[in-house]
Amino acid sequence: MKNQNIRTKALVVGDVMLDHSIFGSATRLTPEGPVPVIVKNRVEDSLGGAGFVSKVLSDLDIEVTLASVLGVDDSSATILDYCKLYGIDSSQILMDQSLVTSKKTRIYASGHLVARLDNEDRYEMTSSVKDQLLNSLTSLFKHQDFKVCIISDYNKGFCNEYFIVELIKICKTNNIITLVDPKTEDVEKFRGCDLIKPNDNEAAKILGVTRDALPDPKIVVETISRTLDIPNVLYTRGSQGMVLFTQNEIVNIDAIKQEVFNVVGAGDSVLAGLAAGILNGLSIKKASYFANDLAGEMVSRLSRKVSLSDFIKSRLIANKL
Repeated sequence: MKNQNIRTKALVVGDVMLDHSIFGSATRLTPEGPVPVIVKNRVEDSLGGAGFVSKVLSDLDIEVTLASVLGVDDSSATILDYCKLYGIDSSQILMDQSLVTSKKTRIYASGHLVARLDNEDRYEMTSSVKDQLLNSLTSLFKHQDFKVCIISDYNKGFCNEYFIVELIKICKTNNIITLVDPKTEDVEKFRGCDLIKPNDNEAAKILGVTRDALPDPKIVVETISRTLDIPNVLYTRGSQGMVLFTQNEIVNIDAIKQEVFNVVGAGDSVLAGLAAGILNGLSIKKASYFANDLAGEMVSRLSRKVSLSDFIKSRLIANKL
């Protein structure tokens, strides 16, 4: 067995999309209806979903492999170009001609999000594709130094129940830490992973209650941990910070106090920060504090293409001390 202390790579598994943003200004309403007329200033394409997690890891100098499925279209070509640009290994991305690659178009007026248009299909994974992927990833784990597997499930179909259950088993066999972002209702497939990161909406679905009926955060994380046999739960609560359950300890992490410009990808940033911290030898607790710092920097920026600051990279080093 490989020495886990020298493992340096991350595998990101999940739904990838192209984020297309249109930035403009609005000074009047159209006479056709009570909606603003937006004068376009610029457009921006960026990786979304599991792709954004991979991009942030790459910015933090982490070697990352991305496993997903894309259609054969202009959006997938752009995604693969960005993977190459950022040094993300895309060898585990499947191409399916019958699939439309997910694309989210957001329109911003004077810095405020005013509309979103989604273009996507739901992917149906066959048994043969599942077996092909699992065999490929098993081989990858044997020949490369992976320490962390991130599962970024946006409920688009790639994170098939049977695929994820088997993937978590394979990760356990290879001493690979599994971190999960559960944007789906079939959370039972994540049973036994190492850490799950629900937000308010996701926590409510897991507990079978409405968001307004969520109990005390301490009860939320303890119940999720016990129900799904997951030792670590990081409950993200937006401006109210995060609550971590780890080693039977409750840790309250305050949100960074600052002006928020864009919350797109905030949860992805938390997951990437956790993985980066773990890969740099931090405990789950210290990695969660770094993830909080990283998400704080991300929401303070409107663009998703800018590089991370030297400050946030220095925070990763400081947390190791």
